[in-house]
Amino acid sequence: MKRIATIAAGCLLLAACFKSERLLLDLKDATHPMTEGEWTASEGSDDKFTLTRNGDHYLRVEGDSRYDVVVVPLPGHPDTFIAAESSEGCTGHDATPECNWEYALVVVGKDETWKQFAPDCKKDWPGMDKDVAVREDDGETCWFDDGAGLQRALAVAADRGSENEQLIHRPVELPPEEAAPAEASSSQQ
Repeated sequence: MKRIATIAAGCLLLAACFKSERLLLDLKDATHPMTEGEWTASEGSDDKFTLTRNGDHYLRVEGDSRYDVVVVPLPGHPDTFIAAESSEGCTGHDATPECNWEYALVVVGKDETWKQFAPDCKKDWPGMDKDVAVREDDGETCWFDDGAGLQRALAVAADRGSENEQLIHRPVELPPEEAAPAEASSSQQ
């Protein structure tokens, strides 16, 4: 499941995740801490996506896939943001029941990089039974229906950190002599 930066990070690339059936962030708090343009989580990879400001949110495009990404500050955690992602068109009043949202944490650095990680639903936290509406049987996914509960759970996740974070950076083009062998081997197949 590839999403928020290759949130892709969300359940975004990562195993356990937080989800909701509707956006649980307030669009009036939305911000744009990441600069627009092309990004990747892998050096020399064709696995690239673009972020473009689209009013109060970003539009993330990866190949033919398009996603709305809403980013709001996580109170009490400098340079840390909650990122929510769903299919394009899910931020408006015309959002449908198919607009499930996935949440990740984003930490923006001083340079042209940022890291993201999905919160872990498998690790209990104090108040989990109050914060989470439904925890799937496998423990991988926590569903939320209350923004305050989601925010408390994400604050715990930010304090814990993650072993599964992704560093997102500008794509680095390989020099032609390094790119040529990979291209030659794929054309021989």
